[in-house]
Amino acid sequence: MTEKVMTEKNMAVKTILCAVVVGMFAGSYLLLSRPLLHDLSSAMPSTARVSETTSKPVTPAASHLSPVEKSTSRLTAESGAPESAAITSSSDTTGAQHQRAQGIDVSHDQGRVVWRDVIASGIDFVYLKASDGITFLDPMFATNMQALMPHQILVGAYHFFEAGDDPHQQLSNFLRATKGHPLTLAPMVDVEVSRGVKPQVLQTRLRQFLSGVEQATGCTPVIYSYGDFWQTYIGRSFNHYPFWLADYSPEITRPAGLQHIQLWQHSEQGRLPGIRGAVDLDKALDHTALETIRCRVRQEAI
Repeated sequence: MTEKVMTEKNMAVKTILCAVVVGMFAGSYLLLSRPLLHDLSSAMPSTARVSETTSKPVTPAASHLSPVEKSTSRLTAESGAPESAAITSSSDTTGAQHQRAQGIDVSHDQGRVVWRDVIASGIDFVYLKASDGITFLDPMFATNMQALMPHQILVGAYHFFEAGDDPHQQLSNFLRATKGHPLTLAPMVDVEVSRGVKPQVLQTRLRQFLSGVEQATGCTPVIYSYGDFWQTYIGRSFNHYPFWLADYSPEITRPAGLQHIQLWQHSEQGRLPGIRGAVDLDKALDHTALETIRCRVRQEAI
């Protein structure tokens, strides 16, 4: 009985000693291997580190960007939008700013116009008929001017030139019709009928009328006509005046020798909200055309 007990005690001591030795060996192994594991971890990129790098937008170094590119890059990074989308948006805005300005020319033939609806349709400028020859005054001119005053839109007045009438009397008629009205576009003269007058005579009378308009209003007037009429009756000696071409073709055809075309009347059968029946449709040939003919007519013109 005593011998058996001693044997069991010896076995227990051996077991404890074995456990201690194994524990010491394992602890030493872990202690020695930690630097090695750390070095391996540093040398090989982890999945988490790669994900963090690729999740942020990559932009060029600031030192290599122009001021515009820096602004675009900063806004893109802040908004999280791709840079290509910002560039496309900028291009679209630029294109919109360079669209041709749209306009109409109106006389008493259009009757009473609801200008609020016309302007809401996208019209940028308006020309109103003021007079014709030496006696006719358009009965809707003053009414239209009054109705347009509350609206922010460019407005001009035009005179229908009668080749057979005295140009000085025509000038007086036009100035009488437009006196006191806040016009913001240069006066226009519509020259499209000869009434049997020879080209040289028509040119002399037209030149007198235009000179009188410019002296009285302080604005260089605009000439309106068709290509054939310009070639036969007006000609290159009037090329220093802005020109308004009537041409109802799908694409404008520039008459040979004609310069400074600013406006294009491309239809006489236009339809717009606020106008019953047809109306002439016009457009500026480029984004600077309206600035070229923009002119505040002298209020004291008589």
